[in-house]
Amino acid sequence: MYNSAYFSKRYKIIKKIGTGGMSSVYLCVDKNINKKWAVKKLSESTLFYSNLSSDGSISNPEIELLKSLDYYMFPGISDAFIEDGKICIVTDYIEGQTLSSYLKTNGALPVEVALSYFKELLYALEYLHTRDNPILYLDMKPANIMIRPDGSIRLIDFGIAGSILLKSKSIGSIGYSPPEQYIEGARLSEKSDIFALGMTLYEMLTGKKPDSDLSIQRKKINSMRIGKSIKQLILLCIREDMESRPSINQIKEYLNRRKRREKGALPVAVITCIVSILFIFLVFFAYEKSNRQLKEEYRTEMIKKVSENMENGEYSREAIRIICGYIDGNFLDKESDEKYSYEVARYYFYTEKDYARAKVYFSRLSTDKFPEVNGYITVCNKMSSFDGNEEKMADLMKAEVEN
Repeated sequence: MYNSAYFSKRYKIIKKIGTGGMSSVYLCVDKNINKKWAVKKLSESTLFYSNLSSDGSISNPEIELLKSLDYYMFPGISDAFIEDGKICIVTDYIEGQTLSSYLKTNGALPVEVALSYFKELLYALEYLHTRDNPILYLDMKPANIMIRPDGSIRLIDFGIAGSILLKSKSIGSIGYSPPEQYIEGARLSEKSDIFALGMTLYEMLTGKKPDSDLSIQRKKINSMRIGKSIKQLILLCIREDMESRPSINQIKEYLNRRKRREKGALPVAVITCIVSILFIFLVFFAYEKSNRQLKEEYRTEMIKKVSENMENGEYSREAIRIICGYIDGNFLDKESDEKYSYEVARYYFYTEKDYARAKVYFSRLSTDKFPEVNGYITVCNKMSSFDGNEEKMADLMKAEVEN
């Protein structure tokens, strides 16, 4: 540990990059190696765990403990010294912007991004809490979370962090720190950090700072337009009673259950939509099947009646109209199509003397099966342009075709 004389020789302050209720942060350059550092100058109120010697050095196991941290989420702590009677901690400089600044400018994060950051912060706390000498962070909030240019996050402030064995009271941040953190003589624990993590998740999802009044804050959480499981998670984390808050392992299991539910089951609205579509499809399919069956039965019955009439020589216009509809719509099998096309063509040729229509139905027939078709078509062509006695001409042509 070094005094202020050492600091002025080694470091040059470039600018102030942050100010809080308990500290100020400066961007400095190490004159010896030309490296940028962040130097955090703590207020005297946070020196409750420090022992100062006459030469200005710090004899403090807490800072040595923090310097031993080796986790990607935390900047390395390289030095600590006294400057103007206040503790200064030198850490790696993390480029980017604070999460607090980002939320103020851009508003709430997407749910999945917020939950991803929440999990990273949860694992960072787990690293601190499960060391041989557990460490409490005690100041979790968006202002202490840095978003790097690549979108990853880092925790940047260890101003009041320290050994769980030594923490009985600490100054925190209003709206984020749990009630016990402000009570003289109250015991702090890992679940004190869980409270602040829950408030941080709330701010990430809403873009709004939490309220220090827990009754008001709970109402705000319940009014969030977000999934019930996430609201419940935040409410569990910010319970006033420290012991009733979930542990890190319980939160991890809660998140895993939520993930399994999302993978194993579709949202109710989607299921309802799918069921409705299937129901409509089945009803429509049944209707169409029934409708087709009725139409087929009707068509079969009509063809049967028309066939009987035609076989009896009863060529009524209604019967012909019906059978023409089935022929023109290609509703008949090949054999029936040829049979009725021939009968209809002869009807238009002899009865109606409509040679143009007769030609249409004669043209559907195969000359292999109906060799006289070519003769009929020739007559139809001639009769269509004949201006004389059509009846006489038809008799003559009939004799020609049949011979």
